[in-house]
Amino acid sequence: MGAWSGRQLAGLGGVASAILFLVSFLLPGKPPKFADNPLQVVAFFHDHHNKVLVGTVLGEIAVVLLIVVIAHVALHLRAAGQSPLAAVFLVSGTATAGILGVGIGIFGALGQLTVGGLVSAGAVQPLYKLLQFIQIPWYWATCAGVVCIGMAASRGVYPRVVMMLNAVLAVLLVLGGVSVKATGAFAAGTGAFAMVASFVGVVFTLELGALLWMRAPEHAPAPAHAPV
Repeated sequence: MGAWSGRQLAGLGGVASAILFLVSFLLPGKPPKFADNPLQVVAFFHDHHNKVLVGTVLGEIAVVLLIVVIAHVALHLRAAGQSPLAAVFLVSGTATAGILGVGIGIFGALGQLTVGGLVSAGAVQPLYKLLQFIQIPWYWATCAGVVCIGMAASRGVYPRVVMMLNAVLAVLLVLGGVSVKATGAFAAGTGAFAMVASFVGVVFTLELGALLWMRAPEHAPAPAHAPV
């Protein structure tokens, strides 16, 4: 068996990124609800201080791998003759990676700020609520990428099952994107639909890795010149 191509290595990076994101999200434990009082929020970050910091580092590594994956998928789409989709995917993917990087960084900062009484509980809660709303643009940016891949699948670039899967993923991301309430299933960041949408982001990263591992698309043959 020959050496793996850069595209295949990027595919492995996508799988690794998905795993790191999942560990990063789950390691600190169940986060406080959006409407929880300041003492509950501070207690969570104080009691899970080390896990929050480790999760932050793992999450940021996952973001770096995701950037590589996004670049390769954009090239993959362009090679398949889908330049407009490649451009939209690259922009949405860049936004996704940026939002994730900032959000994970804020989450880690909250873990550090709650140690040693650096800030009051009343100051931590607004930052935590802000973090929950930062997830909303993440869901919408990811949804744009999901739609791009689904459209590429409908045009034969990827297996048709990808189109059907991404239709489901897009609906779940939209539900997360409209989760702006303080309590209930539509609570921002911590409601049921927001939690599902976060998991969808991990699934989509894994999907991108799998698609990169597949055979690269062939260039469409140039049209033959008509005889003079």
